[in-house]
Amino acid sequence: MEDVNNRSSLAQSEASAFGNRSGYRWIILTLMFFLQASASMAVFSFGPLAPFIQDSLGITRAQVGMFSSAIYLGMVLFGTHAGWLTDKFGIRLFLIGGPGVMGLVFLSLALTRSFIPALLIVFISGIGYQFINPTTVKTITQWFPPRMRGTAIGIKQSGISFGGAVAAAILPIIALSWGWRGGVIGIGVITLVVVIFCQLLYRENETEAETAKSTLVTIKDLGQIATNRNILLQSAVGVMYCVPSVVLSTYLVLYLKETLSIPVVIAGTCLMVSQFGTVGGRVLWGVVSDRFFGGKRKGTMIIMGILIAVMSVLTIFISPGISRWLVYIIFAVFGFSVGIHGVHVTFLAELAGKKMAATGVGFGAAMSALGMVIATPVFGYIVDKTDSYRMAWIFLAILGVIGTILASLVHEEKE
Repeated sequence: MEDVNNRSSLAQSEASAFGNRSGYRWIILTLMFFLQASASMAVFSFGPLAPFIQDSLGITRAQVGMFSSAIYLGMVLFGTHAGWLTDKFGIRLFLIGGPGVMGLVFLSLALTRSFIPALLIVFISGIGYQFINPTTVKTITQWFPPRMRGTAIGIKQSGISFGGAVAAAILPIIALSWGWRGGVIGIGVITLVVVIFCQLLYRENETEAETAKSTLVTIKDLGQIATNRNILLQSAVGVMYCVPSVVLSTYLVLYLKETLSIPVVIAGTCLMVSQFGTVGGRVLWGVVSDRFFGGKRKGTMIIMGILIAVMSVLTIFISPGISRWLVYIIFAVFGFSVGIHGVHVTFLAELAGKKMAATGVGFGAAMSALGMVIATPVFGYIVDKTDSYRMAWIFLAILGVIGTILASLVHEEKE
């Protein structure tokens, strides 16, 4: 009876804290999803546009790859600052300003005629992109109570894969008709249209906004985030789990072709299946943490680490001649296991607290971006040196184990 009363009291306090306009939260979530998706189209545009950019600017493959690196570099260098500025000056300014900069930058990218100016413009877009995660996550924490946040943020984070899929589908078609400049203009216009809708429809949750205004964010608070034991641990967990995600998307087609002699088209289909698994993971892991762990995240993070390790080891034992459907199933589950972003950023926001939620998310995102920049060549180096993928998959399994151990050390307090 006491437990029932406690749950009833918790539900009443959440209802009070999040106001009577709770129905509007779904409009907010829809805005955040499309904001994330439109910006992610920009981030993932350089793969589909690579052949067109290379021919137009007369650059090498390595130089084409530097465009993606420039975006991630902007994210690494300005991630924590983006979150701190959001906490200090408010959500609306950077919720609109971050993607607004990206939209304008991509329009200006169409005017460039040489590599270095284009690279600088793309770097600036990475700075703009890094404001999106902290602002959208903090917005959702204002509008959704703890027992719904994991699911809501997971849905929002699935916009990353959605935007990437849309970019892969439409940009080559646009580029064939209007060139790569037509493609980046299209991205810029789409992003700015979403920004306009955000400007028109975005509302703050009054109760949460008043709480935020009553607290002053200082440089000292930024230092506390950077030295917070739990934030550091969870950020490291994010690195351990994000590395298998980016490695899977980068090397899966090559692995299937070289090791299992699977045709490239079929291997590409397998990659698509794994990406759909990742989208499902971003949403369903949030549901698991909300429904089965009562809004706690630590248990879900531990389960994910174990599953990443298991799937990495299982991949070692895949042999030529295996059923194609079994390959699809294995990598769909592998993709599902690395769909960590929703729960991860939710956990960071909650560990940082309402006052510094955006800073915590920005700090963790910067660490994850740095890990992804480093990990992809490390995985490839292991394959090159051993002339086999076996040790490389073991490397990912070890990361999963380390992440599981680190996750178990995070101290979680119920909000």
